[in-house]
Amino acid sequence: MTSDRREVTDKLIRALDATRFEEFQAGLRHSKEVADHDAKLLKARDKRRAALLAAAGIDAKKLEATQQKQGREEEPLLKELRDGVRKRYVNRPSKRAADAKEQALRAAVLAEAGLTSVPIFGASMFVADVAPFQKSPFWNLLATEGSIEPASGWYLPTDPSLLRSHLTTGGDGIDKQIDIYASYTFVPDETGTYDLTVGFSFHGWYYVRSIDSWWTLGLARVQMDLGIVVHQYVNDPGWLSNFFERSTRQSSNTGVYGLIDQTTAFSMTTQLKAGDPVVVTVQIRLKAFADGDDASFAEINFEDGAANYIQPGALVARRVS
Repeated sequence: MTSDRREVTDKLIRALDATRFEEFQAGLRHSKEVADHDAKLLKARDKRRAALLAAAGIDAKKLEATQQKQGREEEPLLKELRDGVRKRYVNRPSKRAADAKEQALRAAVLAEAGLTSVPIFGASMFVADVAPFQKSPFWNLLATEGSIEPASGWYLPTDPSLLRSHLTTGGDGIDKQIDIYASYTFVPDETGTYDLTVGFSFHGWYYVRSIDSWWTLGLARVQMDLGIVVHQYVNDPGWLSNFFERSTRQSSNTGVYGLIDQTTAFSMTTQLKAGDPVVVTVQIRLKAFADGDDASFAEINFEDGAANYIQPGALVARRVS
């Protein structure tokens, strides 16, 4: 790719991501409005519950104080359990060598079949809260003017061939979300229907713990959605679906945890015209939710430790008709 074409392509992808960032922020604003509304309803409901308990001779404030005291007493144990899981997964052996071997084998098969693969061009990450990423060595904050949500941020990776990110939340009952967009570009030689296939390696871990409060049943959940969008002249909306999910409703100090080690390929078929650039974007959406007691917790992590990361493979564009 010539420098001029690369510059034009970079501007196109940046414009597409700018629109996505606006949509991401609009979604944040809507979620905040819903959360504020729910908080008002919950406050009124808690007031009615307290009144009912008082009528039965039960002091709701004493119940809450007892629970808070119990929470403070259990906090060191909960931290010890979570830190133990984290240490085990952060320090596990890396699978980079196995990934490299698999990618080399895949490239050889593609070459033998006469198919050309395209490496990742660039990536973006949108976060609701920049605080956890301010000192990240893996992402650089892109200055944006007129942000709808001041705490949100648009980041560019220091190395788009290895994407690292994580998402955590406590028991506040509010959905948390991070969107990552990995972009590929090529120019079709012929007009026709193309099968577009991309391979990704996911190596990470999750930890979910739900603990009931006096008023609310505990729930903790992590989720990862994957999708593809194709742009040539206009966006083909493509698809976005649930790829991974773990949750627990059982009130437990131990929690539910495990590894995410999957290499997968997913594809989309669309009409393309010869001679004009195409941008294929893979969307990765991380989500976390925890409700109930303040000690409820959810984390999905593809960042900490050498063994945890998301590695984009190559895009293969094959004309099928």
